[in-house]
Amino acid sequence: MTIRTETITRGQRVGYLARPAEARAGVLLLPSVHGIDQYSKAYAQALAETGLATVIWEPFAGLPPAETREQRAMRLAPLTDATSLHEMAWWLDLMTAELALTKIGTAGFCLGGRYGLLLSARDTRIAACVAYYPTIETPPLPGQNEDVVALAANIPCPVHMIRAGKDHLTSDDVFLRLQANLQSRAAPTVIQHYPGGDHGFMQRPGAVNEAAIHLSTPQTIVFLKAALAV
Repeated sequence: MTIRTETITRGQRVGYLARPAEARAGVLLLPSVHGIDQYSKAYAQALAETGLATVIWEPFAGLPPAETREQRAMRLAPLTDATSLHEMAWWLDLMTAELALTKIGTAGFCLGGRYGLLLSARDTRIAACVAYYPTIETPPLPGQNEDVVALAANIPCPVHMIRAGKDHLTSDDVFLRLQANLQSRAAPTVIQHYPGGDHGFMQRPGAVNEAAIHLSTPQTIVFLKAALAV
């Protein structure tokens, strides 16, 4: 299967597209604080190889790589839930209008995992959601005024969530409440739990993290492929 890849630039907006020919369904991929990187591109490529056109949103266009804690904080500081929802909706518009996709899901990592849940609760165009170790800190970061844990009970589409057992950002209490709200819905919920996995294990070394990547990746991709079948 031939996969076309390109950087999409519209004014100050930047994204990355991996698209197989004649794709009719796709995924809006929401990255971690590192933005579009080799890991998100690899996941996009894997999705595209199954027939799903994938667009990665870059929330941090023009900023230097987040190599230190200070740089990560600088990236996160200007983000708000309202502006991020607006930007994600813009990319959904592009996927439906320019790419002519008829069914769209979302997948996100860390920060993007939280955004995926938020987007799925607020935008009915999302037909499936994968959330890798969503970062839901206590107290919330400035600009994060939406209660994603509460909103999860209203997500109408199937959700597949991955939990890292050694998550230093999202507490066990938050995760358990999030899981309970997801499982209170009529829509299907899939939960994977990797007890020894680190937060951000898709980008971290170590045998336990590599095992979590090996097990979780094909399962989440099959979930998205099945949920977005057209």
